[in-house]
Amino acid sequence: WIMNVMQTDAAINPGNSGGPLVNIGGEVIGINSVKLVESSVEGMGFAIPIEVAMAQVEKLEKGEPIERPVIGIRSYDVETVAAYGRGNLNIGDLKEGVIITEVLDDSDAKNAGIEAKDIIVKMDGVKVTNSAHLKFLLYKHNIGDSVKVTVMRNGKEKELTIKLTHRLGETSN
Repeated sequence: WIMNVMQTDAAINPGNSGGPLVNIGGEVIGINSVKLVESSVEGMGFAIPIEVAMAQVEKLEKGEPIERPVIGIRSYDVETVAAYGRGNLNIGDLKEGVIITEVLDDSDAKNAGIEAKDIIVKMDGVKVTNSAHLKFLLYKHNIGDSVKVTVMRNGKEKELTIKLTHRLGETSN
């Protein structure tokens, strides 16, 4: 996972996560939410930036769930493909991106024309490094949005538009 968080040295313990992180002026700048618990790490906590949280406040005040879109693919990362498999996928020199292994029926990806063996290399003009990064970029969008996805197909770039209609839990990725 890739998360948009701020590191903090504020104590985050069971029962007090979700509290405000304030600056020296008393302004709320984040919401304490995650703590790494490992023997090699002591007290490393993270807070959700207040700008990220505020983008969802209206839904939360109405008691609505925060829904994440999915496009309906199964995939793996270009960086994991061994040299001997690169020729079969027509990857060329690509070092980053997401290879589509399956496009689910009745999915937003299928409706947009994405095909198995396509390689997602950009979303909304931003270079996609791997599947975690793809989810990070996708989760910036809401159900109902359209996103531009650039795929490599047979060695050529092709731009497709995906209308986001499916919610997390309805289909994979």
